[in-house]
Amino acid sequence: MGTACAKVLFSRLMRRAQLIDPHKFDFYPETWTLSHPHHELRKAMKGGKHTFIVKPDDGSQGDGISLVQTYKSLMSGVRTSCRNSNTIVQRYLTNPMLIGGLKFDFRVYVGILDSGLDPSKVFLFHEGLARFCTEEYVAPCPGNMHRVMAHLTNYSLNKRSERYNHGSEGELSLDTGTKRLLSGVVQQLDSQGLVSRDAFFQELDRIVSGTYEALRPVLSDNTADLLGCEDQSKANCFFHLLGFDVMLDCNGKAHLLEVNSHPSLQLNSIHFESSDCRCMDSHLPHGHEICLVDEHVKVQVVADLLKLATTRGELCHGDFHQVCCGDGGVIAQVHRLYWEVAGRKMTSQRFRSFLTKAGLVRGQLASHEADVLYLQWQQAVYAQECENAERIEFYSVLRRLADTRFSQAECPLAELVEQVVAAGYQC
Repeated sequence: MGTACAKVLFSRLMRRAQLIDPHKFDFYPETWTLSHPHHELRKAMKGGKHTFIVKPDDGSQGDGISLVQTYKSLMSGVRTSCRNSNTIVQRYLTNPMLIGGLKFDFRVYVGILDSGLDPSKVFLFHEGLARFCTEEYVAPCPGNMHRVMAHLTNYSLNKRSERYNHGSEGELSLDTGTKRLLSGVVQQLDSQGLVSRDAFFQELDRIVSGTYEALRPVLSDNTADLLGCEDQSKANCFFHLLGFDVMLDCNGKAHLLEVNSHPSLQLNSIHFESSDCRCMDSHLPHGHEICLVDEHVKVQVVADLLKLATTRGELCHGDFHQVCCGDGGVIAQVHRLYWEVAGRKMTSQRFRSFLTKAGLVRGQLASHEADVLYLQWQQAVYAQECENAERIEFYSVLRRLADTRFSQAECPLAELVEQVVAAGYQC
């Protein structure tokens, strides 16, 4: 699961899904990886009129994140940090919804039960966290992009601020505090007519369902690798807890920023009123106390997830619901096709045989065209340097062929899959 949620691979999987159905996956901001050619990114950054957020692949808790507006400043920062290919650049949401002038996002918890059967069962927990910045938001410009506590909601950054608000002592922070209940903030927005609670959770369902569809092939492969056999139906029940970071724009539309494979379950927060601790949580003397918001949310989420795991998802009551994820669509079909074509190992002969048998290359130069495509596929695989590169680039080859062969179709890749199925392949 950690592999699929790593920022670089996750952005590639989401980008792949967006190329198939831009509207269905429009909740994920435009994102680039620095391991690919930069011409599209250069074009997007031309003129320095837009802001982008740079995230290292191995970063967590806000580590290594920066804001840039020009390609020159981006590459300067990348060279300084020595993080070239393992970095993503994401279009920054410059018009976030604010409460009290503060930017905020939601940590939404999602449970996945994998019993070896495809698809897995996916559950959305109704309670989560609302995390606020500690400095008032101002649209980014060269003079304020360094103010991380106004732009980034990460607790690990804002906990160091003297303005961090722990809320009312001994009470859950419903409408005050830097960390609040998701339900309380959504109810507040609903009462003000800014966001409908029902519409918000419907949108969360769409985000979770779409994200699982994009990740599903990698998760399926990971389960097979873990079990070491093809018969996954005999597997025990594996479970994962994911943290979806979701932000609302000023119009109430939800945007998925990233997915965390190991969301923090820590309950403690630091307080500067006491000074009995000098651990690395802060450079200043501080103390630790249980955060009532964290305790209320995380204890219940973990308890419900364990109940779901021990009953294989048959538990019918709790503060959660199962998300309908469908059959995986074209992405799942291409994934199954890859394994049928590749067998134990994809070779040039298997690749060529598939393309010619399916009628994707034709004529006297069919074999030559197939060999050229195979070499391009191999080069792309080597350039990515990740264990899922073969499957991702197999999809890319088919998409390019589909765009050429079925350019007039509403979904060229779906048309190509139909032709492949007609040629006798199982998708």
